[in-house]
Amino acid sequence: MADSEKIVELKTQLQTHVTGDPEGSVIWGVSLVPLFTEGAAPEEVKKAEMVLEKYLVASEQSVEAALARVLKTIQWRKDFKLEEALTQEFGKDFDAAGFIHSVDMERRPIMYNVYGIHPEIFNGETAAFLVPGEACFSYLCHLPSENWGGAG
Repeated sequence: MADSEKIVELKTQLQTHVTGDPEGSVIWGVSLVPLFTEGAAPEEVKKAEMVLEKYLVASEQSVEAALARVLKTIQWRKDFKLEEALTQEFGKDFDAAGFIHSVDMERRPIMYNVYGIHPEIFNGETAAFLVPGEACFSYLCHLPSENWGGAG
């Protein structure tokens, strides 16, 4: 468990990054903005603090390392437009591109992706499916959340 003083220190160092871009400050579906919003709902603040606590624990209580990890995560999510990818709509034709087979011993999804499918299946969207960061990435983000119940 993370020290509450370290969470406060991490919040202080993170504030300028989050308040400058509230749209891009979401991790695991939890907005970090309530940490810096006066009058924010206590349950939303607690959720955001729990996210920071996970980063502190993963960083062996190093505030500097946790801050770097949080910022890298936020940047990665922006670069890959993850929030946008999770809301993208797909036709049923994409269902042939991958599926959740089962779960492993640690309850993680085992997912198969099928490449080399006939182009006519995607109704002209083959190029988008094969371009990294485009429909393929977006669709594969959906599979665990739709077929396994994960958070994407």
